[in-house]
Amino acid sequence: MSNDSAIMRHEAGPVVPGEAPAAGRIVDVCLYEPSLRSGLELLQPAEDSLADSGTQGEAGGLDGVVEAMNRVGVRTTCVVLHQEVEEFLRLRAQHPGRLVGWAHYDSLQPERGLDAARALCEEHAEAFVGVATAFACYGQDPRLKVFAPLYEYCVQHGLPVLLRAEGGPQAEMSPRPAAFGVLATVYPRLRIVCLHDTAAKLAGTAGLLARFPNLFLATNGGRKSDSASPGELPDLAALVRAVGSRQIMFASGGRAVAASADRNLEALSGVPWRHRANVGWRTAVRVLGPRLLEP
Repeated sequence: MSNDSAIMRHEAGPVVPGEAPAAGRIVDVCLYEPSLRSGLELLQPAEDSLADSGTQGEAGGLDGVVEAMNRVGVRTTCVVLHQEVEEFLRLRAQHPGRLVGWAHYDSLQPERGLDAARALCEEHAEAFVGVATAFACYGQDPRLKVFAPLYEYCVQHGLPVLLRAEGGPQAEMSPRPAAFGVLATVYPRLRIVCLHDTAAKLAGTAGLLARFPNLFLATNGGRKSDSASPGELPDLAALVRAVGSRQIMFASGGRAVAASADRNLEALSGVPWRHRANVGWRTAVRVLGPRLLEP
């Protein structure tokens, strides 16, 4: 079944202005396992303290994720996995159809990193949708030749690649948006998902979407600070009005679907109603596959 056919099969009727798209169908395309998020120095203490007091236990594992998903109306979550694979597989078996995985690629050890990602994608093919990287956290340029085997493997096996575009201790060295355009040109059959946690750099990446049909944007569309004025940074609604929604998908970018998810979903509620289903879940299904909405 094609992805578009799957979308039609899961259609839940027209979207009513002022309501979320297909309530309970929202796909969060990026949540990091807690240990990996900590290792990449992506923690946001203010938000994580709320998460820890809610659905996360003191051990900082994945327990409670599905409960939190139910609370905020997320149907499926895509978890970036490195060390907590067994816990993920246990939760996935306990809650069929709710969790899928991204295999983390350790770009500091390109050969070993690809071997590890390949093992996850091939040993648990039904559970993993693609490979996720964190080049920005290490100040690495995704265009380096040493990463070519990763892209070639993903093309060969029809796997999308998630490229983190910002964050971590070397955030000031994050790759320029043009780097993603170069990759999209060199690998036209590779589905490239650029992940932005905030709206701060959306404008630069968004300008590439119309030029490259294999390039996609994943974002919560939120602002870096709640104190930012409405005109200071582009928001998700403005982005969708400018470039459409067929290449944009929702990603909380959080360590867990917890307190911050409520605010992230508020950004989605501000998107013009006719585009919310695309951002909320349809684009994700087209790019990552129909398993996102399978029972």
